[in-house]
Amino acid sequence: MINSLTAKKLEQVYQELGGGENLAMVAGDVSDKRTGEKLLATAMEKFGSVDVLVNNAGIFETKAFLEVDEAYLDRFLNTNLKGTYFTTQAIIPQMLKQNGGVVIISVRHWSTTPLQEYPLLHKWHQKGQYKHLHTAGRRVWER
Repeated sequence: MINSLTAKKLEQVYQELGGGENLAMVAGDVSDKRTGEKLLATAMEKFGSVDVLVNNAGIFETKAFLEVDEAYLDRFLNTNLKGTYFTTQAIIPQMLKQNGGVVIISVRHWSTTPLQEYPLLHKWHQKGQYKHLHTAGRRVWER
């Protein structure tokens, strides 16, 4: 299963990955609860189960703190928070019915960005706070 907000982009990636019977796609905004429900329905129809969910939709723009406006903050929270929450919320009940599954939440964009450009993140990373947050989050999901 693959998802993208943009149907044209999604179709392009679908073709690049070879399409076929081992791949399905759903276009839609992950911050819309119905997109997670469509992902689940499509996966169940095509594959019969949901074994792994990878939440990796996210945005991160380089904006100074005082330059962040309400529109950007809404887009950021809708994609990064609501998208992850609603998609996971749609999938977990099926995984519980199956007695298993894996949810992966990717928050590692910072690792591919030079942290020196973001002083607060750089300081967190140097002091190990990022690793601490990552470990604490993992413990919550393992309960």
